[in-house]
Amino acid sequence: MSRILTRRSVLRLSAAGTGVFVAGRYFTGTVAAQVPPLEQQETYTIGFAQTDLANPWRIAESQSMQEEAAARGYELVETNANEDTAKQIADVRALIAQQVDILIFPPRESQALAPVVLEAKAAGIP
Repeated sequence: MSRILTRRSVLRLSAAGTGVFVAGRYFTGTVAAQVPPLEQQETYTIGFAQTDLANPWRIAESQSMQEEAAARGYELVETNANEDTAKQIADVRALIAQQVDILIFPPRESQALAPVVLEAKAAGIP
């Protein structure tokens, strides 16, 4: 099985839970017109900035992300904002600083997170 990350596998990974947003791709409005290209490589580091783990749906979403990443041989770096928008923004910025290959997060507040989507885009992280 190929470990190359394709658009389809990104969509499967991000669809682990309805409402998961791939930075820069699924935001509406003027936040991001295009996704930065993803370099083809053997494996990927996926940054997943979860909004909270206080309810069963988010727990299941995180478990699905873990399972999908493991099935593909990808490293998954997870954070938990504990229902705190400022913490989720800080988590996303920390993942950008770690230079993850792709960033996935269900935004707690999409407007507040718009600037970090642009930061990820500027860093070349889809």
